[in-house]
Amino acid sequence: MSDGPLYLGFDLSTQQLKAIVVQSDLTVVSDAKVDFDQDFGVKYKIKKGVLLNDEEGEVFAPVAMWLEALDLVLQRLQEKKTPLNRIRGISGSCQQHGSVYWSRQAETLLSGMDPAKGLVDQLIGAFSHPFAPNWQDHSTQNECDKFDAALGSASRLAEVTGSAAHHRFTGTQIMRLRRKLPDMYAATSRISLVSSFLASLFLGAVAPMDISDACGMNLWDISANTWSEPLLELAAASKEGVAELRSKLGEVRQDGGGSMGRVSNYFIAKYGFSPSCEVAPFTGDNPATILALPLRPLDAIVSLGTSTTFLMSTPVYKPDPSYHFFNHPTTPGHYMFMLCYKNGGLAREKVRDALPKPEGGSDVWANFNKHALETSPLDVARSSDRAKLGLYFYLPEIVPNISAGTWRYTCNAADGSDLQEADKPWPAETDARVIIESQALSMRLRSQKLVHSPGGSLPAQPRRIYLVGGGSLNPAIARVIGDVLGGADGVYKLDVGGNACALGGAYKAVWAFERGEGETFDELIGKRWKEEGAIQKVDAGYREGVFEKYGKVLGAFEEMEERILKALRLPIDGLPDVSGVVRCSYFNRNLRNLHDRSNNVTFDSSGAKKLTRNTPNLRRHRISEAEPQRMSIRTLDIPRDMARGGTRESAHELTRPSTKGEVKLGAVSYLDCLVFCVFLAPQLLWRVGFFETIACVLQAVPFLGKATFTAMRWWRTLSLTGRAEVVELPVAFIRERYLANRERQSAFVRRASTFEDFVVRCVRYAFANIPARVGKVFFAKGVAIPFLWFRLFRHGYLGSPIYWREESEKSFRGIWIIKDPADEPDFVLYYIHGGGFSMGSSYFYLEFLLTWLSVLSSSGYQQSGYAFALEYTLVPGTLRSPRRSRKQCRASQQRPVNSTGPVDGLCAGSAKGNGAAANGYQNRAPKPALAVLISPWVTLVSARHRNTVSDYLDTQQLHRYARQFVGSRISETDPRVSPGCCSDVSWWKRSSPSKGIFITYGTDEVLAPDIEGFVDTLRNADVIVRSKADLGGIHAWPVASLFLSSSRDGRLDGLVTMTREIRQRIPPNGVKD
Repeated sequence: MSDGPLYLGFDLSTQQLKAIVVQSDLTVVSDAKVDFDQDFGVKYKIKKGVLLNDEEGEVFAPVAMWLEALDLVLQRLQEKKTPLNRIRGISGSCQQHGSVYWSRQAETLLSGMDPAKGLVDQLIGAFSHPFAPNWQDHSTQNECDKFDAALGSASRLAEVTGSAAHHRFTGTQIMRLRRKLPDMYAATSRISLVSSFLASLFLGAVAPMDISDACGMNLWDISANTWSEPLLELAAASKEGVAELRSKLGEVRQDGGGSMGRVSNYFIAKYGFSPSCEVAPFTGDNPATILALPLRPLDAIVSLGTSTTFLMSTPVYKPDPSYHFFNHPTTPGHYMFMLCYKNGGLAREKVRDALPKPEGGSDVWANFNKHALETSPLDVARSSDRAKLGLYFYLPEIVPNISAGTWRYTCNAADGSDLQEADKPWPAETDARVIIESQALSMRLRSQKLVHSPGGSLPAQPRRIYLVGGGSLNPAIARVIGDVLGGADGVYKLDVGGNACALGGAYKAVWAFERGEGETFDELIGKRWKEEGAIQKVDAGYREGVFEKYGKVLGAFEEMEERILKALRLPIDGLPDVSGVVRCSYFNRNLRNLHDRSNNVTFDSSGAKKLTRNTPNLRRHRISEAEPQRMSIRTLDIPRDMARGGTRESAHELTRPSTKGEVKLGAVSYLDCLVFCVFLAPQLLWRVGFFETIACVLQAVPFLGKATFTAMRWWRTLSLTGRAEVVELPVAFIRERYLANRERQSAFVRRASTFEDFVVRCVRYAFANIPARVGKVFFAKGVAIPFLWFRLFRHGYLGSPIYWREESEKSFRGIWIIKDPADEPDFVLYYIHGGGFSMGSSYFYLEFLLTWLSVLSSSGYQQSGYAFALEYTLVPGTLRSPRRSRKQCRASQQRPVNSTGPVDGLCAGSAKGNGAAANGYQNRAPKPALAVLISPWVTLVSARHRNTVSDYLDTQQLHRYARQFVGSRISETDPRVSPGCCSDVSWWKRSSPSKGIFITYGTDEVLAPDIEGFVDTLRNADVIVRSKADLGGIHAWPVASLFLSSSRDGRLDGLVTMTREIRQRIPPNGVKD
């Protein structure tokens, strides 16, 4: 060992704190580590370095443990006789995204640390929060939704911050903690990332954040090189809070090198550090990885572990929601590009295990390698052979965002044209090569815009490819990666032991304090870094002709992904396959059989949760009062598993559903609207009367100005103002849609088509001005059923290919929908329609239900499914709450039985139907495992309800319906009718589903603030709840958009979102996502 200066690097990861000491020539002198579980597991009750709150998805670490770990790792360096007095500079890396919250006493305590005491003994008061969220935390879905929507889309968020919203990113974590722990947030003076927290301890003052690590927050505007004002406002909850949050975050250090100050006297006196020792900025663990070797532009690192990570340093900034961009930790103007895949080593092992067993029981990996190397690239041995492409996802994938399964395609090898599904699976031996090609082609596809020619006539490709992780030892993987990705200078296995991040930190310290004027990190470390012993060339990389062969099918590979994504979201042409072939869950009377089964529930606007009844070949079963009242619900998925144009071999052995009973309807057109009016007119004359109908028509005719009907008693009673200023409708439509600047338009107007915008304005006018007794006719059976028959006829159906029939019991009424009454059911979709208890009918929602059954069917529920739509008494009828809830409870205790198996149920509804369902729970209705609520109207009358320029609801009329509903015998704030008024935490815990609640609503709807308050109430009651705020969405948009949207994507978007959430929580039978 020379007598020159030494440099200390740290790596504070989830499970360990490592320290490594290097010389100026990068030679390692000493190292030490603390394993959190081994050293502190009992004291802090951690497992794998963290604490868990599974109910909310929280993962966090005690900050005190890190304080103790720092003292302990330095003691262990001392025990190894490490000359700490010669350390000239300190830097390091830490787990990304985590955050530490300092109190107002932090600066005083940091600057006055006593070397006679340990860090933990004197710094506990320096923190306003004792825990730091960990990167594994997934409690922030609601916040992620809002971040993705804040700038208009996830793509725009990625463009600004380098990434779409992620659970672990610091901005969403701050937003949630501010909401959940407002007193803690108010008491916080500064917020650090874990990297700047560790630097602060050595500095004796709160250190600024590193610019690269700050890019993992979803708060830093990379292009503008400053904090994003709109995102700060979102995290802080108001414009007024932006300055406070900015102050808490502090300034971001732009220079990744240089000195932030001398080391604290605590470390000088306690451990013998030199008074001249200085502290350089610390960074995140992923940025530090690319510092562990002189990774030059055009070099790539491929980490081949259980998952796969692809890292590049690049001067090109081309963000996308599917991957990450960070500022480079040391080089201004450069960026770190990162791709993460779940299906890495595990997927390769699955293919390996499916191979025919070798004779003599030889090494299974040798067998895999043999087949991979013996198979020609793309399995094209002759000019007539078609190229083989595939996706092998045994876990839901991140990039692309596709559920688990295997797909196989072929295309013309010469140019990638004529992409087709493989008519049958090819031999398992072929899969050995195709899976490696598939993984490498995905990396090449997404990095192709970031590379250029390394020189000469070579095509664009990485200069070098470095392989790390367990897979780097495999020669077949190295060969195929070189074939696909190239590597003009070859493919190398990189071995820096398990200290890559700590080494990156140590190298950063060397560069920070020994760099010359203008000398870059790559220049300095490149001159000192020795390849011998650290890297080994394992493949030649680029092979002329082979690399180009993969380039010819790269477009086909991208098309394959797009086809699968499209098919998984939209399995039909025009309208969904309303195929009645849905896996039907029905209710189980035996709780023991249900205990480990999952369930799903959803609710509608004015419906509640009920259950089943007889259909042909079914018998009714009464649940015993003595049995536990619990409803089992099976999960659903978005239409993912049925990939058009590709052989779909699900990892869960799912099969393609039958197309028998399939209904495909197109978008609602102006012709449909005209026919609807034809069916509506006679019903109005019959049910409302001639004069009142004519009065409504006259009042609704545009350009008549102010029509006042003060002489009509019924209008004085039900109109809000006694007159209707309908001239405002066309004027407002033209002004707001065509004359207003885009910035002044509402989010709904910006996203809506002309047809959607016009119809919603008409509905808004009607809701506010037309009496309920007139409005309810629009939804009545006499209008809805003929209109559905017309829709079917217009699309080529002479009758409904899906069986449905009306049911009428003393306790309840409704409609049964089923493809084949003789089929064994797998679940029951129980739907409660909306309408504010004053209008609406189950008949009006038949098309919506048929569509949803198709989405559920295509998502993994292949057996027959039942749907039951509840028909309930509208006000001002004879039945009022809470008697209504008791009747709903009795209905939910019925079940169809055509099977000896357990019964699962899926309840659905929107708006007030969600509140009614909650009432049903309180009245001992069977409780689902998961509830999905569409725009829930949980508080009948609330000051939080506020009119918007977009929504068709009107607050005054809504409250009028609410008061009609409750009548004079009960208060509108009674929790039995307004669950949102219930502040009893024990009630919510007792009544809430075991798998939690999913709520979807629109940001532009009247009920939005009340819904957000309801979500907060549930979270404060420790109920598992996730909400999805649809930017620009209005009330019950998943239902309304099915009828109004002109695009296929728009019509199904709400249903797909809900079904995706259901499947994530409760996979279909035999499926483990």
